[in-house]
Amino acid sequence: MPESPKVGTETLVIDRQPVKRSYYALIQDGTEYAVLSVSGLENKRADLAHLLMLDLYSKLIPTSLPDQSDNHEAAIKATYQREISLNDYLGREYSIQARDATGVWRFYSVGKKFYAVVASTTRKHNILVSRFLDSFALGSTTSAIVNTDPVQPQLNTSTQLALPAPSSSTGTWLIILKTFSKVERSKANQRMSLLRSLGYDAHVLDTDYYPNLKKGFLAMVMGPHSKSAARGVLNKVRAVAPGSYIKAGW
Repeated sequence: MPESPKVGTETLVIDRQPVKRSYYALIQDGTEYAVLSVSGLENKRADLAHLLMLDLYSKLIPTSLPDQSDNHEAAIKATYQREISLNDYLGREYSIQARDATGVWRFYSVGKKFYAVVASTTRKHNILVSRFLDSFALGSTTSAIVNTDPVQPQLNTSTQLALPAPSSSTGTWLIILKTFSKVERSKANQRMSLLRSLGYDAHVLDTDYYPNLKKGFLAMVMGPHSKSAARGVLNKVRAVAPGSYIKAGW
């Protein structure tokens, strides 16, 4: 990890339960390194933990990556790549894009705690991304371990969801674009990719993890947003998803 990282912890209240999310991050030579965690959720709420960490990462990026826009939060696109494991803990790997930076996001579920390790860079090639990701480990006590030695810059080396957290400031309303049965994940992902190619920040979620959604389905959604913002988005997306509607997820 680079020297003098930015470290912080905050507590949210979700479903009347305290949920803690923490981060450990820094940018160096155009590359953002971060380890994030969420604790206090049941393991079946992995989707929500993922949203919470993506939201936190989107807030960290403007403090380090240069941004010429007036938007104070980065739009994050995380695209599923493959299933992974680390020290016998299951996880998933995503490609990630935030403004002009691209990289890799690895997400792990460890009981009631969730971790994400991510590195994204504005450089065309940076071997330090994979070096940092591979330095991450989960100890026997389910604590995260990362190499704290400074990442030294090297010369001449080679090597999709703007998702706000469900809080009072961002809202809990989802735009439901289409629902699928759980055996239609491939179809849902294809439809999601099509909408993303058209510029719509759609993602697929499991409705079992959202108390206000009907259980047993996959839903292609946008959000969450406040109710008024969700209505505004709904008016725009009905041209490509005529059956869309809004519903509170939590």
